[in-house]
Amino acid sequence: IYFYNKDEPYYEFTNFYRAPIRKDFEEWPTTEHYFQAAKFKDRYIRNNIRFAYTAREAFTIARKNDFRKREDWESPIPPDNVIFKEGIMKEALWLKFTQHENLKYKLLSTGKVKIFEHTENDRYWGDGGKNQNGRNRLGIMLQELREILMEHEKAKLIKKYKSDQYQKWFLSELKELKQFDDLIAFDDSD
Repeated sequence: IYFYNKDEPYYEFTNFYRAPIRKDFEEWPTTEHYFQAAKFKDRYIRNNIRFAYTAREAFTIARKNDFRKREDWESPIPPDNVIFKEGIMKEALWLKFTQHENLKYKLLSTGKVKIFEHTENDRYWGDGGKNQNGRNRLGIMLQELREILMEHEKAKLIKKYKSDQYQKWFLSELKELKQFDDLIAFDDSD
């Protein structure tokens, strides 16, 4: 699955898609606003980004203040040594896809196919476009999040249908889900 442009399928997976997220009693219009603001400790800059009208404007404000960016933005943070900015991105994605059920199910509906932020504008978060020379960190994080969300959904089903009267039905449904997953994985290998 390739996503990036506003007029194409799966635009909802971009950080520019307007799906407000809430954290610590603050609302952010997009995950882009949240991510860009996290680059700064300065509350004034963070608020300018938070209240920017569009995600593009939030990005531009952050870019203009790049010299004020926090020193640890690109640094691994103990105990698991996740790069700080990647931890922020994972958090932003978690908030977005758990606070918007429609987006969660759209992500889950992708099965096990690979996901790519398809752009030449970004070789870190994106795949580098037609040359495919990017790291595609955003696409990979969406795939990882999808796995976590799927495990949560399975756990909810197991809890819901724990009683004996549902066990036979539930095992049958899991078998069908497994066959569906295998079919998608098979199709993805082409």
